Amino acid sequence: MKLLREYIRESLMYHSTAPDNVSAIQLAGLQIGRESAHTAAGSWADDHYNTRPIYVSVERGKYTGQPLEVDTSGLTLVADLPTLVDSGANVEEEVLWWDEGAEPPALVPFLEMGEIQIFDLLNDPDVIQAAINTTGTAAVLEDIPPDRIRISEVREYIRALLTEAARQPEDFRR
Repeated sequence: MKLLREYIRESLMYHSTAPDNVSAIQLAGLQIGRESAHTAAGSWADDHYNTRPIYVSVERGKYTGQPLEVDTSGLTLVADLPTLVDSGANVEEEVLWWDEGAEPPALVPFLEMGEIQIFDLLNDPDVIQAAINTTGTAAVLEDIPPDRIRISEVREYIRALLTEAARQPEDFRR
């Protein structure tokens, strides 16, 4: 039971979309290169990603729209560059930098004079994880098939089942 809870917690993230898009996503999955109202201000990052990525969050409902659960196990996650900028980073060509004293604690070990290479945010697993820990978001640079996507109510149902199972006497869990 504990292993299942840890797997669910660590591998599920959320993607928000307009409710009108849900049925198409359930059929075709999430696809890179799509325009989105949520990412218009972050379109500068598309050049670094070489596409418009799929953005996911560890927090359900972080962004407006219908939250969809995404099973991210086995997917390569990279830093969400626009959200790093939204959280105080400044972008200058190939680096992000922070004002002195405003550096995110998780990224401090990777900063050189307050700067970090965008290349590292997209390629170094330790830097990527620190960025995800900082923003609570990530970018995915590959299409996500529909079998990895669920409407968020499914997770609530699983949580209810796990909670109920935990309340049952040991004899009934076999």
